[in-house]
Amino acid sequence: MWLPGADGDFNNVPNARNFIGPTQHCKFTSDYTIFDPLHGLTWKTCAQGQTGSDCAGGVTVPMNWADANGGLPGSCSELNTLNSGEGYAGRTNWRLPTARELASIVHYTNNPHIENAFFPSKTFTGRSYMTSTIDAKVAGNNWTVDFAVTPPMDARISSIPQATSIYLRCVSGNAMPAPSFVDQADGTVRDLNTGLLWSQCSEGQVGGTCLIGAPSNTDWNTARGNCNGKALVGRAWRLPNVNELLSIIDYNNPILILPAIDTTFFPNTPNPSAYWTSTTYDSNKSFALAIAFTNGIIASSDKSGGMYTRCVTTF
Repeated sequence: MWLPGADGDFNNVPNARNFIGPTQHCKFTSDYTIFDPLHGLTWKTCAQGQTGSDCAGGVTVPMNWADANGGLPGSCSELNTLNSGEGYAGRTNWRLPTARELASIVHYTNNPHIENAFFPSKTFTGRSYMTSTIDAKVAGNNWTVDFAVTPPMDARISSIPQATSIYLRCVSGNAMPAPSFVDQADGTVRDLNTGLLWSQCSEGQVGGTCLIGAPSNTDWNTARGNCNGKALVGRAWRLPNVNELLSIIDYNNPILILPAIDTTFFPNTPNPSAYWTSTTYDSNKSFALAIAFTNGIIASSDKSGGMYTRCVTTF
């Protein structure tokens, strides 16, 4: 069933995503980078261990958290020492990306799930890439992003022990800013950084503190229909895509009984809870991606199952 506001209509809402590259450095001609003008980030074209404009040379180098953050050979920080101290591609601020940054280059309709028109995938290993985001709720874990096309139910963003050796993809530039929320005092919350306007309450809840009613647990098509038909402040609402919903996850909340969201702006968000996104899981279209606001895990779920809903629109 097609409804207005499907994910395909809003892949680049509110801001168009684009990449430039791979670009060969003018001086260090073995160094290739990709520029993301939307976020102001520069990515190393290849995963750590791979080389060349098409990343066909070398092999990916798995590494655990301690080694990746200790400047060992193959780490992102080691890139800052290359080329006689001028750094890979003339940059000396290479680092591990945050979970949101690494998720920003995922492309769920590609195999593997990456913008492969820009990030060569000829020899790309899609499984588990490290982020700098520590799991605040589980000591000794950090968050990872999986680019592989895998069976439904496999987590796309997950928390794993830091002793596990996984792959690295490095980024340069200032970190993406945290959300900048404003309570509009009309049942909505505006994020100044993304240009998105959110329903303050989950579907089924109303009131200034979302205490009236109960969050609705519905299948995916019902969730889409509820958002498309939502009557609030005269806006055209929709079910958020996965990156939109990810933008309001708070990975820094260490309190187990609280959801991974800013409850000052989104009060009485149920915990445990999982919320639908409009993003269909392309390798099995009867599944869609959902985000667990218990902790921030992203996984796919059968569209006939029940999840909570939070609607979004463009401010």
